[in-house]
Amino acid sequence: MEHRDGSSSSRVSCSRAPVSSSPIPYREMPLDYSPVVICHCGLKAPCWISWSVLNPGRRYHTCPLRHGLQVICMSDPPTTTFLRELIGDLRDFCVKWRKENEVLKAEAADVEMQLTKMQKRIAEEENKVLSLEDEVKTMRKELQN
Repeated sequence: MEHRDGSSSSRVSCSRAPVSSSPIPYREMPLDYSPVVICHCGLKAPCWISWSVLNPGRRYHTCPLRHGLQVICMSDPPTTTFLRELIGDLRDFCVKWRKENEVLKAEAADVEMQLTKMQKRIAEEENKVLSLEDEVKTMRKELQN
């Protein structure tokens, strides 16, 4: 089927760049969940959300001593191809809009800096005009005397 606006209907896209952090905020912190999953090391295993191409949106637990490098178990069952693609597309749009928002914030900061400089320059020019007007008044008084 045809691919429009980043969505897909019958394909799994493996060309997506990996997401280094969650594109959306966690609803609960990695250790604020129940029932508790205990790792083989004896500690409570943090629960994370996968944003990989094959498992987007699936929660999984990792060993707390291995800094997330060892997956202990998946909390959610595998999703359908449709949901994997939908969640992946939504993730991609979140990442895209977050990046665009950062660019716009930087541009807005630049514009505000330019505005501040222009306002300062206008104030300086207005002071020059006032100074020149004072000089003109002084010269007129001298000419009248």
